[in-house]
Amino acid sequence: MYKDATTGPLPTGCVQCLKGEKIVVFTTGICKMKCFYCPISQKRKMVDSPFANERRIMRAEDLLFEAERMGAKGAGVTGGDPLYRLGRTVKYVKALKRRFGKDFHIHLYTTGELGTPGKFRKLFEAGVDEIRFHFNKKEILHALRLPWVVGGEIPAIPGNWKATTEYLKFLHRNNARFCNLNELDWSEQNVEAFRKRGFKIKSRESYAVEGSEEFALKILRWAKKNAPGMPVHYCSSRTKDAVQIRKRFVRTAGRIRKSFEEIDSDGLLVKAVIEGRKIVPEVPKDLQFYNKKRNRVEFSKSLARKLSGKYRVSIVSTTPTAEEVDMEREPVL
Repeated sequence: MYKDATTGPLPTGCVQCLKGEKIVVFTTGICKMKCFYCPISQKRKMVDSPFANERRIMRAEDLLFEAERMGAKGAGVTGGDPLYRLGRTVKYVKALKRRFGKDFHIHLYTTGELGTPGKFRKLFEAGVDEIRFHFNKKEILHALRLPWVVGGEIPAIPGNWKATTEYLKFLHRNNARFCNLNELDWSEQNVEAFRKRGFKIKSRESYAVEGSEEFALKILRWAKKNAPGMPVHYCSSRTKDAVQIRKRFVRTAGRIRKSFEEIDSDGLLVKAVIEGRKIVPEVPKDLQFYNKKRNRVEFSKSLARKLSGKYRVSIVSTTPTAEEVDMEREPVL
């Protein structure tokens, strides 16, 4: 992270995210703002299906299971817009607070377009500690009347100087506590919209938009002089991927790993596998596991070469998520 990537102390939600301590609670994919830069995947956008990290939530216990599984110390509630499913959102927030206590920090993202004093009070009383608004200058005023942490969270859109600085002035004038600027990212659903606006990819190693970071850092320099006392923070794509997600993976992997699994620097679980078998007689029972969902035997990679002459053995690196995605696979010859 750049040394000048913030003009003041980070909000608690950001501090916990940077440590990989927050569970991501995706309450719904419904949102009618139609922002051209929306990064939500096609599988989730405008689909009313809630998730806890990568786990589909069928009932509140699924959310609590995932939070315990990763040892979460807080939650980031997002969407879509959680206010489109206020009852569900309130239910999840209350469930988390009941299970983990008042110190379990919860922050929530919203466009604010459906916000009313009554709805914000329900969220506050349910246990939301921090709420973040997206370019909202109307409903946010209702939220600012409650004793929780209120701030903004907006994308760093190259060339969007007037709208960005005016929003920061508005937040500062109304005593908001912070504003986050996120590096603008390419995703499968916003490719055409970005191309029409002349945006380019930053580099071969990144899906960030060229010029977004420079724009954000310029805004930060402006904010130091023009919005004193209100921290403005720039969050890069690399920070989200290489820090937040990686640390969440490392945290989760350390809690769920089987005795024979290793954890790599990205938080992936590394092991040997033989597809289509339920047991391998040559491997001690405590060093193997039948993965019913994947229909394969998993065991210590230290035994892989020894068995490669008799079986088709591969070394795989798998995400510590409900999906268990194999990110890397290498046959043992």
